[in-house]
Amino acid sequence: LLEVARNARDYLSIGHSDPLVTVAVHRFVLAFLHRALDGPKTSREAGIWYREGLPADRIDAYAERWRDRFDLFS
Repeated sequence: LLEVARNARDYLSIGHSDPLVTVAVHRFVLAFLHRALDGPKTSREAGIWYREGLPADRIDAYAERWRDRFDLFS
């Protein structure tokens, strides 16, 4: 998940042979990013993220804060 979030510009799509899995993965990634970034708050900020990529520091901080919630095997 962090790899996808950090390198979102490198992905053209996220797909699976089962369309329901594709939708579930998209929803999960979007929900994660929505909570981690709490934005963009303005169209200017959205433009910056589009040109320069998503703010990895905010994504990493959110993932670290909630690390135990994402550990499926703990």
